[in-house]
Amino acid sequence: MLRGEWYRDSDPQLVAERRRCQDLLDRFNATSSGESSRRRELLRELLGELGDGSWVMPRFQCDYGYLIRIGPNSFLNYDAILMDCAPITIGADVSIGPRAQLLTALHPLDDHELRRERWERAEPIVVGDNVWFGGGVIVCARGDRRRQHRGRRGQCRHQGPTLRRARGGQPRAGGTEAGSVHLRETLARSRPVRLRTSA
Repeated sequence: MLRGEWYRDSDPQLVAERRRCQDLLDRFNATSSGESSRRRELLRELLGELGDGSWVMPRFQCDYGYLIRIGPNSFLNYDAILMDCAPITIGADVSIGPRAQLLTALHPLDDHELRRERWERAEPIVVGDNVWFGGGVIVCARGDRRRQHRGRRGQCRHQGPTLRRARGGQPRAGGTEAGSVHLRETLARSRPVRLRTSA
């Protein structure tokens, strides 16, 4: 799974790892608003890394947990879904709006038999420092990294290897004053994905 090869999620070891993850998520998502230290304790047990000053709001969902690394001073708002069938790395000072999704899973597009037999594979997602995703953003991993796309709020777009800060410290993903994100769609051959603050 971690090498990007085809696998079935019915493998007994993967089933056991997801069950452990779901148990921790059930406990995390059942915490009350005054239990911030308990939430942090559960996240430290669940995630591969949780940086100082970072926090995640419930309801939070993921597949394995230990494949997620969150840098310092980052924030995931309500209802985040991180399908971590491959590593998901979130840098420092990142803000992710409510109901955002980071999806590493890839399924056979042309081979219907493989899809019927429930084969899948996954590619990592890396979000660089100082990125802001508004509410409802969906970031999909991609197998073909030759082309990089940008997407509008609520759309699923393939991402390149890393989402990074723009020059001058401005985040490459941003929103209007109302908080919604507007990501201009263009193709950027061989350049990093550039997500800019909308005007």
